[in-house]
Amino acid sequence: MEIELPPKLEFLIYPKRFKIAFGGRGGAKTVTFAKVLLAKGMQSKIRVLCLREFQSSIDDSVHSALKEEIVNMGMEHHYRVTNNMIEGINGTLFKYAALSRNPESIKSKHDFDIAWIEEAETVTQKSLDILFPTIRAAGSEIWMSFNPDDEFGAVYSLVKPHIDEIRSKGFYADEDYHIVKINLEDNPFAPEELKHASDLMKREDPKKWLNIYGGEVYSDYKQSIIQPEWFDAAIDSHIKLKFQPMGVKSLGFDPADTGSDAKAVMMRHGSVITHGKMWSDGQIPEAIDIAFECAYDWRAEHIVYDNDGLGRAIKVGLAPRIQGKNIEVTPYGGNDAVDDPGVIYKEDKINRDTFRNKRAQYYWALRDRFEDTYNAINKGIYTDPEKMISISSDLEDLDVLKSELIKIERKRGQNSFIQIESKIDMARRGVKSPNMADALVMCFANPAPIPETINLEFESDWN
Repeated sequence: MEIELPPKLEFLIYPKRFKIAFGGRGGAKTVTFAKVLLAKGMQSKIRVLCLREFQSSIDDSVHSALKEEIVNMGMEHHYRVTNNMIEGINGTLFKYAALSRNPESIKSKHDFDIAWIEEAETVTQKSLDILFPTIRAAGSEIWMSFNPDDEFGAVYSLVKPHIDEIRSKGFYADEDYHIVKINLEDNPFAPEELKHASDLMKREDPKKWLNIYGGEVYSDYKQSIIQPEWFDAAIDSHIKLKFQPMGVKSLGFDPADTGSDAKAVMMRHGSVITHGKMWSDGQIPEAIDIAFECAYDWRAEHIVYDNDGLGRAIKVGLAPRIQGKNIEVTPYGGNDAVDDPGVIYKEDKINRDTFRNKRAQYYWALRDRFEDTYNAINKGIYTDPEKMISISSDLEDLDVLKSELIKIERKRGQNSFIQIESKIDMARRGVKSPNMADALVMCFANPAPIPETINLEFESDWN
């Protein structure tokens, strides 16, 4: 059958192990991938695994896009659509899975012919390392479609070495890869309303347009509180500077604002980040179970949890789990007043007069740790290791943590207070909720230990 495709996406018809299409909004990537796969599935029996990094329900998948194109292309006679899969009368099958939900379960999907990763900008390196050798049937292919997010993303790292050629020619191709950048202007079927919205943004906010419609990564970190090179310096800095993890073991727990957002825990031993975990499935009770299990397995002495919004439910849920365990639990509210308000921060300025709230106080303290670590590694400026930060190189989802941290910016106001942009502020910039970064901040927000008092009893000759 004949289908109309944007010329830049005609490469999808021809065999290639890796097919990648990226670019700005309106490039018709999702709808075209759906059309080509449905057409292929009508011509011959294929098994297609449709993936996202995070998928709490079928509504988060490309199921609705495939259903719509079945109708648009008049294929209702060939495909049977159920609540969670699509079947062709010739045995073609479309199924769905989340890479982050249970990465190990992906290893059982080796009998699929095509894996399509939608919103591939969020996929972690860990997920790719599991997926690539799994899809191994003869002639199997891996398709990826995404709008670029940042230059350190796992999938964008496949694109980045060829970006100059792609910008010059519009594509890159070799024996294994065909990579195409496609934007709104490359889509002959784009609606006029979307073209108008693009033109308006280009006039009013050219920088934002470059990312949203221009298909460029977000790479301006001048306003970020933590610079990419600071993060890189902190990786295994305890090994580079020869100091050992010592001190408190504290776990930060961000349960996320909604059920579909990623949840995260981060664990430190003194100034060394030893463990981390991110997941998307489950509601609050399941998230509490996972957080406690991590705390117990990693021998945490403290759990610091996000007290904004869901705080009471977390407190109630954790209470029976920590009973009889040597684990303290502390709430953390980013909008709360600063800790130790009368303590001097720098240059005789006290915390109360420096930071807008607790979120600003602890993010800025984290920023200081990264900067001091960078200065110690790269400039030889000594800092007490307790005031630095080291991130273990084998930390799960290390690339995600970096991506989140380097996008967080200071919020400028009409006063001299240090204030960090909120998650709402970040969403307005098109930046996803930094759950791993928030959990990292929280693991440093446990109360300082109370010094033990020693009662000295002695006999005196004086009455």
